[in-house]
Amino acid sequence: MKRFDFFKALDQFCSYTKREAVILKKQVYNRNNRSAFETESERIFQETQTLLKTVTSQLYRAFITPIDAADLYDLALALTKTIEKMNFVVHLQYDVDQTVLSMTDLIEKNCMDFSNACKSIQNPQPVFYDFDDSVYLYALNALYGYGASVHVLQSFTICTQLHEILQLCRTFFEKTERIKLKNR
Repeated sequence: MKRFDFFKALDQFCSYTKREAVILKKQVYNRNNRSAFETESERIFQETQTLLKTVTSQLYRAFITPIDAADLYDLALALTKTIEKMNFVVHLQYDVDQTVLSMTDLIEKNCMDFSNACKSIQNPQPVFYDFDDSVYLYALNALYGYGASVHVLQSFTICTQLHEILQLCRTFFEKTERIKLKNR
């Protein structure tokens, strides 16, 4: 029986996350083709759920795993939650402003770095990630500084969702660093 490759599964999760981030960005920049983006996003989300079930069942069966089984599950779950949240945002109706565009760019950049973070667990080396909350703080300022217009409230709602995705990205990177420290 062939051994299940957990790192290959994590790489597949990262691939799904990158694709979902690209869909989110395209959907934000191109508001005309919503149904196609929603359908593709939903398909990726379903594939991610299937992969999470496969990884979970393989973790229960595996006697030996390349790193701690709980750490593998945490990483897979963190990536799944990130995809789930992006899928949710793709289905939202909202107006797009510069804050939303900046946040989706930042999410895409973070998702592109997920694979490198996973690979660095196998080959430990320090990796530093830059998190910029200034875009979210700008949205908060707009909400409380200029009064709550419908547009600002709508922008704040989507910015809150996007900020949660960025927090999930941060959590993922922190988990990879913790695992690397633990496995030295």
